[in-house]
Amino acid sequence: MNKNFQKLIALYKQLGFRKVLEKLLRFTISKIYLKQGELLLVKNLDEGIKIFNENKLQVQSVTSHHSCVIRQFNEKYRDMNNILALDCYFKNNYKGFLAFFHDEMIGHWWWVDNKIDPVLTHPCIHRLELSLKEDEVYGFDNFIAPQYRGQGNAIKFLSMLHYELKKMGYNRIWCFVVVDNMPAKQLYSKAGYKVVRRVISHKVFSLLLFQDKMVFIKNSKWNTRHPFDYRLLFARRVLAKRIWK
Repeated sequence: MNKNFQKLIALYKQLGFRKVLEKLLRFTISKIYLKQGELLLVKNLDEGIKIFNENKLQVQSVTSHHSCVIRQFNEKYRDMNNILALDCYFKNNYKGFLAFFHDEMIGHWWWVDNKIDPVLTHPCIHRLELSLKEDEVYGFDNFIAPQYRGQGNAIKFLSMLHYELKKMGYNRIWCFVVVDNMPAKQLYSKAGYKVVRRVISHKVFSLLLFQDKMVFIKNSKWNTRHPFDYRLLFARRVLAKRIWK
């Protein structure tokens, strides 16, 4: 029994047939067309970092020695797209932090700075039109295992990695959150992140993404650098200039 079928059975037991059918219908429609709002956020580490005195969490920087435990964690809690993304994080030399509770891995958070090869850096940096400075990082794929949520672990994990980044000489963190993801919005707000701007995108058949005057196309598994995201297909304003010239 695969994971998707197991999730479907669990939803059926939790919600009943009608609500499961509604969720499946919304999911199907979203694969055809989806309008999505995202909030670009920033956290200034100079504004203070909350320290938790009694904290059973431990934070470790990702190394090659963690590859097996991270993969096992993602195979247990994430889908194939996330597992594929994880493999690319290691190939692209992305950096990350892991959260451990009583020696059990319960979450991770990944990041890049401007020292990484621009060709390999996370594609959202280009899509969000960010230009990282020497003391800035872009954070992504923040995930805590479901059974450890709602207990303060997420905010503690963020605070601890903020402290680690500050020690490394970084002063600012960029990231984004989907507008409809209320738990994530509340978490980042509580952690001191500020909204910089709202970004609206339109996805068609999960293949094309239209944002402002840019058009992106979904990478495939043949794109070994970023098979988990979108790449720029063309910018309409640039194309228009070329046409009129």
